Amino acid sequence: MTSSGLTNPSRSQGLSLLLAAIVVLGTTAGLASAATTTDLTVSITDSDNTITPDENTTVQIGVANADDGVGAAELGVVLSDPGVATITDVTVLHSPGVTDNNITGGGAAADVKYAFADSPDTGAVTMVEVTLQGAADGSTDVNVVQNSQTGNLVVFDENGSGYTLNNVGSATLTVEEVNVPPTADAGADQTVTSGDTVTLDGTNSTDPDGTLNYSWTETTSSGVTLSGADTATPTFTAPDVTSETTLTFDLTVTDDDGASDSDLVNVTVQPPDAANFQVSNLQAPASATQGDTINVSADIDNTGGQADTKAVEYRVDTDGDDSIADESAVASQDVQLDAGASTTVEFTNIDTSGFSTGTVTHGVATPDDTATATITIEEPPTKQTTVSLQPTDQTTAVGIGTTYDIVVDDAQGGVGAAELRIAVDNTTTAEITGASVADDSATEEIEIAADGSWVDLEYAFADTADTGSVVVATVSVEGMNAGTANLSIEPTDTNSEVLVFDESGQGYDVTGTNGASLDVQAVQFLVSDLSAPDKAAVGSTMTVTANVTNDGSVESTQPVEFRIDADADGDLETVVTKQETIAAGATDQVTFTFSVPSDADLGPRQYGVFTVADNETAEIEFTPPDVNGDGLLPGDPDDDGLYEDVNGDGSVDVGDAQALFSNRDSAAVQNYVEAYDFNGDGVINVGDAQALFSEVTA
Repeated sequence: MTSSGLTNPSRSQGLSLLLAAIVVLGTTAGLASAATTTDLTVSITDSDNTITPDENTTVQIGVANADDGVGAAELGVVLSDPGVATITDVTVLHSPGVTDNNITGGGAAADVKYAFADSPDTGAVTMVEVTLQGAADGSTDVNVVQNSQTGNLVVFDENGSGYTLNNVGSATLTVEEVNVPPTADAGADQTVTSGDTVTLDGTNSTDPDGTLNYSWTETTSSGVTLSGADTATPTFTAPDVTSETTLTFDLTVTDDDGASDSDLVNVTVQPPDAANFQVSNLQAPASATQGDTINVSADIDNTGGQADTKAVEYRVDTDGDDSIADESAVASQDVQLDAGASTTVEFTNIDTSGFSTGTVTHGVATPDDTATATITIEEPPTKQTTVSLQPTDQTTAVGIGTTYDIVVDDAQGGVGAAELRIAVDNTTTAEITGASVADDSATEEIEIAADGSWVDLEYAFADTADTGSVVVATVSVEGMNAGTANLSIEPTDTNSEVLVFDESGQGYDVTGTNGASLDVQAVQFLVSDLSAPDKAAVGSTMTVTANVTNDGSVESTQPVEFRIDADADGDLETVVTKQETIAAGATDQVTFTFSVPSDADLGPRQYGVFTVADNETAEIEFTPPDVNGDGLLPGDPDDDGLYEDVNGDGSVDVGDAQALFSNRDSAAVQNYVEAYDFNGDGVINVGDAQALFSEVTA
């Protein structure tokens, strides 16, 4: 169920009373008691008033002829058959000041109440949009009725005068299933020989929502007779031909609703003495190391009676059935041969990197023949590398973290997996706080010792650069106390050596590891001279500055944070963090900008600038926006939550009452009722200006 505006009973009752008050107010102000006579219209936005199940449409409710707009209304919407469609959303147009919309009966009906809308003054005006979702085949009337909560069916202009409704319209929505047409598939093209029995294949034709009828016809003029032309798999006898001849057949499939689709298939008929490419004299190496390139050749003889051009392919058995008949080509050449002619075809520099190790069947194939042999693919020799931490030497400060890259120094085929440990020898000086694998898509397991003395990394399925130095992971280390700590690369407890593997799973021989050192300095960043405006309007941007001093003897990079209690819960939340690099003994001014949320509660907030070692805080007040447009923000001098200093000049006098009166309809006032509701009636109007005037002149 979707609704907007008021939902609790007391406020719903308040809206009803408010609508009643609109009529009274219009009368007491000397306005006409009735705006005009008009029709209440109901229309469906789909041009044919028809949708499918699960499809949405919009019903628009409005007046046919407005006089001074449409400011408020109470009505209900009822579906005659909620099994056909349901109401899923109700939207009041023209920015109403207050609404109370409720969908009831599981979407069978809806109640609408609203006020303070600003619509076009004349002509046809759409007031409400109701979203319907189709459920099942059928039709349902959409009727406008009395609001079930109040018993009212009333519409008011923007002055509060009620319309006389001459006619209340309705609409009818139809929901229909849509037939999904079939798809014809006449099968793959075929090449046959005269006299062959040929079977056409339409079994891959589909119909998502019914059954199929088949109809095959020949579109060429061979005169063959189709047996079973109304089935999925008709047959015929290939006719006698003296040269290669192509027959074309049309398959039309029709579903239960009469929708159809067609597809064509070609059958090439060759004479009995057609070209026939036979393979012989296969020349191929008996063995190779995985990753080597090889050369393969074979003789091709056209033993048929006609010249032709056919594909000659080099293939490798990948599924282990010792056959290449069903394999795709690794390399291919088109060869043209006259009848009785022959040639030698060579395939050179074939890369064996993708071949499985062990004995593999491979060979040369034509559409008519194959010749195969076996080749033994040997494991490649072990690859050697070293693993290093980089940079080798770093300086940090107490309480500040830094990172080291774990680098495989000489990759040959990438680095797909590894198992290793990074250890620190002095946890009094530094502790390991985290680690991550460079490739985010890799599967990883990371374990850090409770005392921060080591981290174990085990990961697989990484994708890295194939050659050169490769960063495989990053380790985070934090300075604990002044001093020096050394980091080393070691095996995990479950291994006797550091394990590194390339992307194919082949292991490296890790011949050495190179550690690193960390010099921890006692460096503190101190905060002073915090500065910011005393006030900031909600929805505006505030600027905060502070001086940050490095009191240590070395340059350091540390986080400097801006925190503020934006949600008024008593806690200062970090909203901006900057990594500041400050020279030894130097002071830098750090500037932060913060966008005050437009929906933030008004009132004072604590904020401050924080470092690891120090902080400075102050208070700023979130206020409503500038009312007069002169840059002065409203004030709440007595801290009662009401902003008596409307014009922001620092004093409370009749000028503030005048400012509220002049700007009472502006967004800067209307959006902040809690700040300017001086008479406590929940709305902002001339009464609040009067109440403030009485207060300042008392």
